Amino acid sequence: MARIKKKKVRTEEEEHERWCFIGVVIVACLIVVGVAACIIVSILKQDEPLPPYEEQIVTYEVVSVYKYVRNETNIWGGVTDTDICYNFSYISNGNLYHIEDFIHYDYGLTKVIVGTSDCYIVNKYTDERYLQLTKETLRSLTGTSE
Repeated sequence: MARIKKKKVRTEEEEHERWCFIGVVIVACLIVVGVAACIIVSILKQDEPLPPYEEQIVTYEVVSVYKYVRNETNIWGGVTDTDICYNFSYISNGNLYHIEDFIHYDYGLTKVIVGTSDCYIVNKYTDERYLQLTKETLRSLTGTSE
């Protein structure tokens, strides 16, 4: 004789818990798929080529330069440090811009260098900034006739 399996009758509370569990599983699956999609998109975006290194170096024409010594003082007026600073103006896209307190740092991101023309060079790749001055301009700033 074959046994007849009795179908278990679930209560309303058990049925509610079952559907809540199914809902939580569906939401968890959607979150996992969304995170995986975001990771894949970010990986694919990293493969986009960077612009050439030469395009990330911008040169501007310097039209005026001023050199001075800036003193740092303590609260009593005593000089604690001095820096040689440069103020200069440069032209970009037909507009005149002004940089104040440009200081040369040997191992920093701002440097004053000697070149063939007076220009302001910005390396957007490394964020280094150079004030390139000719020997004649540097002589006129220091006031020597060498």
